[in-house]
Amino acid sequence: MKRKVAIIAALLACMLTGCADSQNADTLFPRAEDSYVGDVMALSEENGVCLNYLYETDHNGVGYHPIHRFYTKDFLSFEDKGEVLPFAEDSEIQDLAVGTGSFIRDEQGNYHCFYTGHNDYYDTYGLDKECVLHATSKDNKSFTKDYDNIIHAPKGYSTNDFRDPQVYRTDDGYLMLVGARKENESAIVYYESQDLENWTFKGDFYTSRDLYFMECPDVFQMGDKYLSYRCCG
Repeated sequence: MKRKVAIIAALLACMLTGCADSQNADTLFPRAEDSYVGDVMALSEENGVCLNYLYETDHNGVGYHPIHRFYTKDFLSFEDKGEVLPFAEDSEIQDLAVGTGSFIRDEQGNYHCFYTGHNDYYDTYGLDKECVLHATSKDNKSFTKDYDNIIHAPKGYSTNDFRDPQVYRTDDGYLMLVGARKENESAIVYYESQDLENWTFKGDFYTSRDLYFMECPDVFQMGDKYLSYRCCG
């Protein structure tokens, strides 16, 4: 029995190590060459799932974290689709670094990406270091950024910690959750929209004084109840 357990443990270790180090996307744990997968932003389609993610490397430059994509039909094999949303090349643009967000398709079949625009230089200029940005696509391959409709942190909330928008379709339109911070309190704030273009700030969705920041807020329905999930930073 001990020998069997040892053999099984060794096989599992080899499988996990091999998958983690593999540069082939056709594995259980896909990873593009010379990179890491961060903060997956999934979008389900009729024939499969787009696993959009922050493309992280050990040699980030002034700009970093473009969004890349794996595509899968069975969660056993994955196709590397490459870059979906680039970071800005100009240090004066809001999304010099791209942060976590979410993808959604509207009723007309258009695709929307809401994501964090992060610029490490903006704080020194007195500008908002983090904002929520919007990009759209008709084919879910090439996205166009809309810099004219940036969502800034509401008055009283930190402009350095305002990120990770998660957008949902509801019976009355759309709901957006965003990680935020005010005074000595961590908060998840929420917005409502009818068209994914014009958003109305509605206030706090959840707050906590025990946590510095609640990243990547999420909510889902289970039976007749709604459950909320977030990462704690």
